[in-house]
Amino acid sequence: MRIEIPLVVIDQNGNPVANATVQVSVRGGGLASLFSFETGGGTVANPTTTDLAGRVNGWVERGAYDALVTAPGLTSYTEQFEATPARDGAIDTAWIAGGAVTGAKIATGAVTTTQILDGSILGSDLQGFPSAATQFYRGDGTWAVLSFLTGSTVTALNPTADGRPGVIHVGSPVSDYLPVTYDSTLGRWVSTAQIGHNLNVGGTINGTVDCGSFAIRAQPFTDAGLTLQVRATGYTYVNTSATTALIQWSADQIGRGANDLTSLMGATTLVNVASVTTAVGISHEWTNVTNPTKDTVIINAIAVGPTTGTIPVLIWKGSIMYRWIG
Repeated sequence: MRIEIPLVVIDQNGNPVANATVQVSVRGGGLASLFSFETGGGTVANPTTTDLAGRVNGWVERGAYDALVTAPGLTSYTEQFEATPARDGAIDTAWIAGGAVTGAKIATGAVTTTQILDGSILGSDLQGFPSAATQFYRGDGTWAVLSFLTGSTVTALNPTADGRPGVIHVGSPVSDYLPVTYDSTLGRWVSTAQIGHNLNVGGTINGTVDCGSFAIRAQPFTDAGLTLQVRATGYTYVNTSATTALIQWSADQIGRGANDLTSLMGATTLVNVASVTTAVGISHEWTNVTNPTKDTVIINAIAVGPTTGTIPVLIWKGSIMYRWIG
């Protein structure tokens, strides 16, 4: 879209100067094209001359221009002007400083798809935007593949990239879908950690005390190449020192047949709190559950205290969590 050249040449007394010579150049470039009308192909000579009112009769396209004005008895000067037609609602990107327009400056809903010319914004126009459309911004200045990988085994999820999402489809005829994310630090696909059992234990521990358990469907996931991991979080202490005070976990497995419960992993001590009379955090890292071969794994939380002498009261608050990794 064009605008009419917005120049009027006047002398030192403010009177219009007729027949002044005006040479219009594109700023930083050569002579500009001057047009006779707002539309159409008719042109005006450049340099051109002013009329009796000192006006420059001509039109120019959107852009930035320099006009050199000369006339007898008038000191030559250059006047700059911007051709910015308002009614087309457009802004040249070259006129906007990098980073000047932010989300906070654009009202929600102010820009719609009908206001953006199809194809006018490319991936290369957006800071940091990758060439591949199937990627997502991770918030740390990098991009990762957006498209979900799917497969019935871990090895089917390929190629890998840090933060890349995937879904493992396991089981037949009953199906489960396990969302996983690739962790390049571990070099493994990892599912989101789930809370298997919340612990709110408070009572005397005379010998071995069952503090709760939970079951996890396992075999379809291990068949898909995944390993079950367990960790404990929270805090614990005893009200008085004792000869023995342990918190432990163990694992059993069970099949679908009758009397098919077997031990999978014996009791493993998480924390010895025999002399811990103020709260201590449980910082237990992820531990593999060894090679389950049956349909279901049962994780047990256990407290062990003395059977003679001082019998302490154990406080254990927290959770046992699990995840799959492969």
